[in-house]
Amino acid sequence: MTTPNAPDIPAGPVDTEPVGSHDSEQQAAVLLDPLHAAGVELGAYDRVVLYWLAWRDWSTLSVIASWMARATQAREAAPTVALPSRFDATPAEVDRHLRRILAEDTYLRYQQTIGGLAVSEAARDLRMEVVLPGTPDAKAWRQAADFFDPLNGGGRYPSQLQCSQHNGFGPCPGAPRCTPRDGEREKDTSGGHQPLEGESTPDFFQRGRTYTRQYHGDVNEFRVDHIATAPDSDHRRAYGWYRRDAGARWHGYFADESEFDGWTEATEDGA
Repeated sequence: MTTPNAPDIPAGPVDTEPVGSHDSEQQAAVLLDPLHAAGVELGAYDRVVLYWLAWRDWSTLSVIASWMARATQAREAAPTVALPSRFDATPAEVDRHLRRILAEDTYLRYQQTIGGLAVSEAARDLRMEVVLPGTPDAKAWRQAADFFDPLNGGGRYPSQLQCSQHNGFGPCPGAPRCTPRDGEREKDTSGGHQPLEGESTPDFFQRGRTYTRQYHGDVNEFRVDHIATAPDSDHRRAYGWYRRDAGARWHGYFADESEFDGWTEATEDGA
């Protein structure tokens, strides 16, 4: 709907009142053109308001049109995110991509749909095995299959969001922030202490060290006072003090070996 000799729109911040006068058709085009260019669909009442504005004085309408133009120019294109290959992507690459584009509860429901079908298939295979004559405890096996089968009222599997970013697939200790969202850069969260060249990376918490993790938008801290080992096994447990974020109070805390993933050492020099 662009008309000849279209009115000039202020291209930057407006410090003085624009002057001039244009007919309503030209002023309507000033608003319609950028909306059409942006693919904005207008309803009947949208048009009523737009043509009402077109009858206002130019000093008012030109400022509104300037806002629209500058907002369009200031919008940055969304950063390009590499997509996993359709033909040879690894499960970890697929997992990482889905974590970028889905909320954690949505992704968990997706995992539970796939996981539930897999468990149901296993339960069906178990039932088929125990129909053979002479199978011991056949009734008990069928009851067990029914108990776990999600299609027969069994539980949801997996019960926790599974993540590939922590030494293979398992319950994610860093959810929901173990991978960056679209437009974010990967951050180094390794903290203060870095292993020296030739120094091995500890596989568990160390006494006298402080550790942090990203959890639901907070930075958790865990100060380890001592490490205990079970009297009848090699199982280790770290004891110390924990707080949810820098403004929270410390309280007693312990963590087992299975909880070590997701924590990074952040002990300050001299601490």
